[in-house]
Amino acid sequence: MSESIQIAPDVLYKLYVTDELSKSEIAHKLGLTYAQARYRLAKFSIPMRKLICCSWECGWVLRLKQLHQAQQKRLAKHPRIEKICPICGQHFAVNFSSRNRRKYCSDTCKGVAWMLGLAQKSKPTNPEQTIIGITDKYFPQFKYNGNGNLGVTLARMVPDFVNVNGKKQVIEVFGDYHHTVLATNWKKTELGKKMAYNSVGYDCLVLWQSEIKSKSEEELVEIIRDFSSKRHKREVA
Repeated sequence: MSESIQIAPDVLYKLYVTDELSKSEIAHKLGLTYAQARYRLAKFSIPMRKLICCSWECGWVLRLKQLHQAQQKRLAKHPRIEKICPICGQHFAVNFSSRNRRKYCSDTCKGVAWMLGLAQKSKPTNPEQTIIGITDKYFPQFKYNGNGNLGVTLARMVPDFVNVNGKKQVIEVFGDYHHTVLATNWKKTELGKKMAYNSVGYDCLVLWQSEIKSKSEEELVEIIRDFSSKRHKREVA
């Protein structure tokens, strides 16, 4: 143990017994490590403080109070400012020093923002353009959201078409190759996509690229009409 720093026993006694500082606080105050502070207290035969709690439950309560007091001291030195998450609108507090770094309240909102950023860079595919033409003509309640222009995200996913008239309905257009060969994520499969939307209370219609290519406009209109006219399962009395 290094003896380069000379500290009088009465100084240690005053800090530990009179001022009731912890070993860590004494070490920080005197420029020592925790082990050096503990070694000097033992060397000068300064008695260790006895437990002041009657049980381990009271010990936990005391420890929580001490942590709360330490947190209040840190907040007094480093005040926090309130921000608004651009995704969910929730208020959250950040350290003043990190005001320009953290933009979202959670990793979930950060992931949603990342997905919306990717969606905004994409353009409608040929199958999606076919469905856009049909919905604009026959079903104006379904608006295209595949590029994130509506800002709608459900279950951390960006649905292609969303019913904007209050019904909890979405339409997904699946590319044959992307959602079969490249469907490594369960949510990219038809069943996974439907179950994910159902978990947040939405019904989902999946239209495959080959289906859109092989069927006539009248047949596609009939499929979407049947789906649109179906009452939501949570609205049934």
